[in-house]
Amino acid sequence: MPLVPKDAARTDSGIGVCGPYTAVLLSDSGGLTQFGAFIETLPPGSASSTLHWHAKRG
Repeated sequence: MPLVPKDAARTDSGIGVCGPYTAVLLSDSGGLTQFGAFIETLPPGSASSTLHWHAKRG
């Protein structure tokens, strides 16, 4: 992956199910296709995920 300066990367922002967010999309700007790399900033009151749990089955 080429070096992508944070201020040159594509950004996204909005209000999702967990609240407002802003994200720096490093993988999109660097041309990555097999995995993602981003920096997400959550303001006070936002959450990083919804309440959930994992259960092992058979």
